[in-house]
Amino acid sequence: MSTVDKNIKAFIYDMGGVVMRYVYKDMASAAQLPSTVFGKQLELLETGKISVEEFLEENSENDCLKEVIKKYGNIFQKSDFYEKILEKDENIEKSLKVLRKNGYKIVLLTNNFFLDKNKLKPTISCDKTLFDIIVESCRVGMFKPNRDIFEYTLSLLNLQPSEAVFLDDLEINCNGAKNVGLKTIQVKTNKSEDAVKEIEQLTGLSIL
Repeated sequence: MSTVDKNIKAFIYDMGGVVMRYVYKDMASAAQLPSTVFGKQLELLETGKISVEEFLEENSENDCLKEVIKKYGNIFQKSDFYEKILEKDENIEKSLKVLRKNGYKIVLLTNNFFLDKNKLKPTISCDKTLFDIIVESCRVGMFKPNRDIFEYTLSLLNLQPSEAVFLDDLEINCNGAKNVGLKTIQVKTNKSEDAVKEIEQLTGLSIL
C-alpha cells in the first residue's frame, strides 16, 4: 500500500496488540490461541454472555488455562487486570492523534470481556478520549472476525468499507475485515512502526 487514498475517512484500531501492546511477549501468542482450545466458551466470553469469573469456573480443568495461571498467577481476577498485561504503544498513539487532528474518524474495535459477573469493572485500558467511537464485543454481542461487527461499526460511522482502514495484530481478524471490503494493516509484534509507515503512505501524512 504505497499510494495516497483520498477516499479514506476513518481508521479502526484493535486494542490488545495494537493500541496497547502486551507486557509479556508470550501473552501475544496466548491471545492468538485458536477457539478450539476453549470452544464455545470463548465466544460466550467475548460476546458478553459470560464473564471472566464464570469462564474461569467453567474451564478450571483446562490445561492451557492452568499453565497461564501457574506462570502469572490468577491475574484474571485482579481489578487492574488490563494494566498488568497491557501498556500503550507510543507509535500507535501518535498515529491516533495525528490522524484525528487531520480530520479522520478514529474508532476502537476490540474483542474484550467483562471481568466480573456484575459487569462493573472497567473493560477498556486505554485513553477513551482518543476515539470518536468505541465498539466492544462484550457490549454489542458480536465479535471479530465475524462480518456483523465490522458492518455494525461501519454503520456507526455511516461509511462504506472502502472508506475505512482496519488495524489488528491477528491475521484472522484482518481477513474478516477484508471479506467485508475494508483495507487492512496487520500490526506485527514489536513492529508498530511499520504499521504507522503504512498509514503514512495511505494518507500522505508525516507521523513518526
